[in-house]
Amino acid sequence: MLLKMSRVKTSGKGLLLIGCLAASVYTLVAQNTDYEKQIQESRSEMEKSIRSETGPLLLIGRYRVDEGKTTLGSHSKNNIVLPDRAPSVAGVIERQGEKITFTPESGTEVQLKGTALKGATVLRTGPGDENLDKLRMGDFTLILSSRSGDCSLFVRDRQSPFLKDFKGLSWFPIDPSYKVEATYTAYPEAKSVKVPDTQGGIRQMSVPGSLTFRLKAQLLHAEVFLENGYMFLMLKDQTSGKETYGAGRYLSVPLPANGKTKLDFNEAYNPLCAMDPFISCPIVPKDNRLPIRIEAGAKYSATI
Repeated sequence: MLLKMSRVKTSGKGLLLIGCLAASVYTLVAQNTDYEKQIQESRSEMEKSIRSETGPLLLIGRYRVDEGKTTLGSHSKNNIVLPDRAPSVAGVIERQGEKITFTPESGTEVQLKGTALKGATVLRTGPGDENLDKLRMGDFTLILSSRSGDCSLFVRDRQSPFLKDFKGLSWFPIDPSYKVEATYTAYPEAKSVKVPDTQGGIRQMSVPGSLTFRLKAQLLHAEVFLENGYMFLMLKDQTSGKETYGAGRYLSVPLPANGKTKLDFNEAYNPLCAMDPFISCPIVPKDNRLPIRIEAGAKYSATI
């Protein structure tokens, strides 16, 4: 609607009101623009991280390592068979309980922290990513990890087919109505719960409390998880398995202040197992399966 100001007698107060309304509209538009820019930058950074050399798409294999000796290389006679670009026999892993030793094959260069291994080397296998040794062999990175009495070898490849086939992330349009306040209720003592993962394992996870929030006129409840000081939601909703990843999505939760926190479902993201079948992710618990469509955050298709 256009206002023909020449035909309207407007008082000083009226002009002030119009000016205030115009300023409010301008401020709101600026805030929304800044907010959308922030979300878009966050999404761009996430995609950049996923495509990086430390991202999930480079993982091409996950293998169980049993007691005794395990050979690996590209030849089919090995216990663990690597792609053709790998040496025919790369080396031998020897497991004796919690002690894991790697011996490279003669003539095969395998580096640890930039130095070529000269013989049998005992590796750090955890706990925690910072305590995992990474062996480098051409395009490949070999990582051995021990957890709950099991040992696994993770193989990463700079020429991973998952990286080559990655089409990019897909998102719902940004919708500010999916940014809501939540009430946080801390449990008297954090619960330690066993959560199954997508690789058939069990994880011990910490649940410090729960959230109550209203979304699209519905009052909802969900438990939050705490890991290394990072609080997050694992959730499924009525888009799961349709527009979004069937195993659910994750959402970062700012640490509460005075029993309140903010949830922005525009930032809901897919777990790494949605992008690489060799990555394990905890399965969303029953209490976090929400009876609502959340048309915000990451989408998913099998060709992601």
